[in-house]
Amino acid sequence: MTPEEIVAFAEKVHQTRDVEQMLQCFDPAIVAYWNGKRVATGLDELRVFYLGFFDKLQAFSLKKSLRAATDDLIAVEWTHTKTDESGRVWDGYAAEFWTMKDDRLIEWHAYCTEYPRT
Repeated sequence: MTPEEIVAFAEKVHQTRDVEQMLQCFDPAIVAYWNGKRVATGLDELRVFYLGFFDKLQAFSLKKSLRAATDDLIAVEWTHTKTDESGRVWDGYAAEFWTMKDDRLIEWHAYCTEYPRT
């Protein structure tokens, strides 16, 4: 797959909020970092991370954009909108860096900031 195809697939499966489908993007040995903190090592821990995020939301949508790609590194920017469990709407802005192995993420660094919509 090309970097563009990988990013498009990741965007598509994140839109579904289907965690099992989303995990297809990741190598079984994934190490994931969120805002500089390691949040998961392996698919089981990553599943728990995603379930904890999505279970609290009424709605979620995002748009991912490829920003750069080299041999095994992909840089992505994304924006998202979410509605939390209390009905409050948030806009998020993020960047992520993917280290790839056989078209799957083996290391994921994501940095995200969210603001309440006014």
